[in-house]
Amino acid sequence: MIEEFKTNLAATLTANTGVGEHLEGVTVYVGDVIPAAKDHPAITVDWEDNLDANRQKSANGRVRLELDFRVCLYVSSYKGVKAAHAAMNNLILRAGETSYLGLHPLLSGLANTSTFTDSLGNVWAITLLPDSERGVVKSENAQFASVACAFKVQIWTVVTAAQY
Repeated sequence: MIEEFKTNLAATLTANTGVGEHLEGVTVYVGDVIPAAKDHPAITVDWEDNLDANRQKSANGRVRLELDFRVCLYVSSYKGVKAAHAAMNNLILRAGETSYLGLHPLLSGLANTSTFTDSLGNVWAITLLPDSERGVVKSENAQFASVACAFKVQIWTVVTAAQY
């Protein structure tokens, strides 16, 4: 199920990498990968190796299962840190002709309108968690910089205690 969701999310992101799309020119990878700078801009989709099971206070013994995934966007620039950040910001959020484009609106739209059904028939809701992280690596002369920004996507479902 974890691999199913990673593959499904990566396919959705890849479908939005064409000209004029949310992630124009971005390459999407699945798994714990750090793409080489020559392959930037790039996105990786990976599971955060956690499974939270929270028993809900109900008479029927329902359990809420939560899985967190990391969607990380990588951008590099030979024009320094400011240029790398500008390129990153452009891929995260920019104005399109009729709506906003970028990784954040795409993930937000998935969270607001989509569900994921696994091979066992369980329906999972998709949530974009509010926290994101950003990091910078730059060369000694500061001419080359790589920026990474990670978003957390959570899927969750409610099952009976017997299913868990």
